[in-house]
Amino acid sequence: MFRQVITVAALLAAAVALPLTENSGSSSAHTRDTNVVLEVESHVLPCVTDSTLNCPKQSQKIKGDVDDGKTKGIILRNDDSEARSFFFYRNSCECVPLKHITIPAKGKAFVALADDFQGRVMRGTEANNLDGASHILGTWMELTNVAATGQGWADVSLIKGCDGAVSVKSLDGSEVKTGFSEWLLDDAPASAYMLKSGGAKVIKHTEELTNINILAAPRDYLASKIGYNKAYLDDHYAERNMGEPVIMSANARFDITFYKGRP
Repeated sequence: MFRQVITVAALLAAAVALPLTENSGSSSAHTRDTNVVLEVESHVLPCVTDSTLNCPKQSQKIKGDVDDGKTKGIILRNDDSEARSFFFYRNSCECVPLKHITIPAKGKAFVALADDFQGRVMRGTEANNLDGASHILGTWMELTNVAATGQGWADVSLIKGCDGAVSVKSLDGSEVKTGFSEWLLDDAPASAYMLKSGGAKVIKHTEELTNINILAAPRDYLASKIGYNKAYLDDHYAERNMGEPVIMSANARFDITFYKGRP
């Protein structure tokens, strides 16, 4: 499993509560939740000041890279009905993305990644994700390149929340894949929701922010919809003697699709 480990010392205060309004998230939000008070994502991770991590000071906006069929990286597809922005975060560098790209509806772009890239891709907006604070709520498309072997590893994690579906397949000829395409953002119990800092209503994190204790409402709802084999829903796979939903690409190249979501 290649998610970033978040220590207790790295965490700040819990979320504050604000009321849900009609403009908080998609217009498909159910009226039965209109009067429910939802937590809002708080900036739970501090900005790194350790110069040895060489975290970016400013995100690089890109239009995409030339794909020669050999360069390590991802074909990134936006299957939503409108343009979406995607943000690349290096592990331990939470407050400023390494780079970001906006892809039109049903469009795609190739994004090259370093031989040793370890981090995630997330949906977001420039207004929120470029504000200098951490934003961890949502679906994580996790990627780990291993420079020594030339391999890449990929998984979809919903442990920090779910703002829409993502799927990924290897481009090394093996056709192995993981992730899901199902729409999951309606019909969850009210206690399974949280608001992004920009107001989008999404499924909240499945574990406590300071430990790996389960939050039953979001975890059990997600498990009832997609099971445990398409994405990481918690950190307890070993206890269940389950295989983990991670794939490997021998050439560190992947084809990734972000479906309809709430950035």
